Amino acid sequence: MATDRWPPTDGDGSTVIEYAPDDGTPISIAIVRTIAAIENVDPTALEFTLYDYVNPEALDLLVEHEGIGGAEIRFTVDDYEIYVSETGEIVVRAAA
Repeated sequence: MATDRWPPTDGDGSTVIEYAPDDGTPISIAIVRTIAAIENVDPTALEFTLYDYVNPEALDLLVEHEGIGGAEIRFTVDDYEIYVSETGEIVVRAAA
């Protein structure tokens, strides 16, 4: 049964990839690497830049400061829905 819950839960037919970057990887780089891995290409071969959709520096700063009161960030990049939690967890799925 599909729900309106975000991040998406198993069972809704979507491919969901979760990624928790290590402390040395900015969240913006982790998002690009994750999308590139899904598309099986080098990150530099993607036909877009993350900056076309969101300010990467602001995203990195927001996630870098944990404890900001349960912040969640949701946005679409190319054909993907992106969810970022304040802890740095990333969920990427094909846009519906």
